[in-house]
Amino acid sequence: MALSVVAKGTHISGDDRLILCVHVSDDLGNPLGGLKKSAFKVWQLGHLLGDLTFFVVDLGTIPELVGLYHLVVKLWSPAVDGTFAFYIHAQKGKKADQSGWTLASVVKVKS
Repeated sequence: MALSVVAKGTHISGDDRLILCVHVSDDLGNPLGGLKKSAFKVWQLGHLLGDLTFFVVDLGTIPELVGLYHLVVKLWSPAVDGTFAFYIHAQKGKKADQSGWTLASVVKVKS
């Protein structure tokens, strides 16, 4: 079962957090809730962000938001402005065929 992963990101000027809003669904398009932090991996510019770098908020406690997650990267505030690409991987269980990925870009500019 391949997962569909869609993400958008934002960085708020003056805040050291990056918020990636990620939606995960199964191969039939059904939202996939209940994923934990261990189900996600995030890379920036080819570098894997470690476990201590981000946390996951499962918004699925609200029925209409099942399958929606906030991945919050702590202390993310690059010194330069520009567009930054993030590779996001989600996996249900241990089987590689129960996974999916996406690319999301975030633009950081001065306010």
